[in-house]
Amino acid sequence: MTIPDEVLVEQYISGNQDAFQKLYERYKLKLYDYALRYLREPDLAEDVTQEALLSMYCNISQFNSEKGTLKTWLFSIVHHECYRLQHRYLNRYFRLHWKEQSTEELILSEEGWNQTAGIDIDRLLQKLPEKYRLPIVLTKIHQLSINESAQILGLSAANVKQRVFRGIQLLRKYLGSEIT
Repeated sequence: MTIPDEVLVEQYISGNQDAFQKLYERYKLKLYDYALRYLREPDLAEDVTQEALLSMYCNISQFNSEKGTLKTWLFSIVHHECYRLQHRYLNRYFRLHWKEQSTEELILSEEGWNQTAGIDIDRLLQKLPEKYRLPIVLTKIHQLSINESAQILGLSAANVKQRVFRGIQLLRKYLGSEIT
């Protein structure tokens, strides 16, 4: 049985270091994956992930479960740090250089995201404008709710739904040109 985040947070605040380790293991790969898909640079994604986890370690007492889930809080930290890095330091670099990352191959079906051989969804996602890519990564790959994604991105829920819809339409268009 998986211990809920809220219980682990309470245990960690009470001094249980094992509770932090469980939270760390639960979120490190998810946060890294999001940072990597955002920044497209493994070293930077690792740095951002460590920053978010260090922030959780040092500032867990500032976490307010009434404002959202721990998952939302951590993804928000990663999102804002990625945004800060990309727009402050790396904007020019990202326009000039693009590194394709090889990860699991996924395809969008009517049921959601499924593993499928032959289609590299990361390559297709990189074709999307950031405003469509990030909501899709949060909602479809990391399975955050529309409201959680809206909170992380600083958008309305309706805007996130619209961007996911339009992004999926573009992905299907790209997918059609890949197959034919």
